[in-house]
Amino acid sequence: AMRTALDALRDALVSDDDAQAEAAREARAATARMILGLPSPETTDGDAERWYVEGWRAARRDILAGGDRFTGLNPLHFDNSVFDTYCSLLNGAALVPVETGEISNPAAWLRIIREGGATVMFAVPTLFLILDELGLLTPQSLPGVRTFIFGGEGYPTGKLRNFHQRFAERARLVNVYG
Repeated sequence: AMRTALDALRDALVSDDDAQAEAAREARAATARMILGLPSPETTDGDAERWYVEGWRAARRDILAGGDRFTGLNPLHFDNSVFDTYCSLLNGAALVPVETGEISNPAAWLRIIREGGATVMFAVPTLFLILDELGLLTPQSLPGVRTFIFGGEGYPTGKLRNFHQRFAERARLVNVYG
């Protein structure tokens, strides 16, 4: 069922045919329910569904390039892992999984990310802020990452400016929060 829903979703998103609008809505709802573990259409969180679909579209249109490798830094029970897992794999990118539950050292996480050749890193701002406080959010620590994606909460403006300046010319920052 999941494969069928994902195929329908992919077909609907790449088509400009208005006749597929209802099928696309149903595919999005079914996919969001399956991925988020929701039991029925009545309990589907419309915002989560929109976030998933818009993230998928953004990944296809703006973020992914051939050969990209996403960090799998978000734990699977966390909704951001949907983006890591499905937006990477459905778009032909690879996934560099990081077992943050088993490895508690952020420097070790970054070593895995470097060794895995990750090019796209998605996390909540809090994680980026922690890495910054530890002196780990640097081009030297993450030399292969060319796109940082953050969302789920606001990013303090001053800290975001510093982040942007530090990676200017090397990587771009993408806000998926709003």
